[in-house]
Amino acid sequence: MLVFTFIMQQLKQILIESGCSLVIRNQQAQISQYTQRGVKDLLHLLENQPDILVGAQIADKVVGKGAAALMVIGKVKQLHAITISQPAVDLLLNYSVQLTFDNLVPSIQNRAKNGLCPIETACIGCQTAQECLPIIKQTLANLNG
Repeated sequence: MLVFTFIMQQLKQILIESGCSLVIRNQQAQISQYTQRGVKDLLHLLENQPDILVGAQIADKVVGKGAAALMVIGKVKQLHAITISQPAVDLLLNYSVQLTFDNLVPSIQNRAKNGLCPIETACIGCQTAQECLPIIKQTLANLNG
């Protein structure tokens, strides 16, 4: 695992102090904060502003396999997660994303804490990040009615 850099420490501090769910430092050293839960912000960026993700450094509160897949597809360079699932770690390491984290869990729970996250569940059988993308989109569409 990568040594926890000063920049990543700053991103983690912003994440915790601001109450946002995701902090991104792009290649131009611009820092952006995002507040939507789950993978919505990552998917929106991937579809609408993919350059923000390329080579980016990210601090994220909760990273499951779906979020990890979106980061891989977006070509994120470095991630620090407060909580990350083992399937997410496995996927990120397969794609050589530099990774640090505070808490490693077997899987991500849903918001009600009574089962698994639907995105994590939907992506669990995927072998590659690209396989996850259409599944993430379909699962979000189903959840949003």
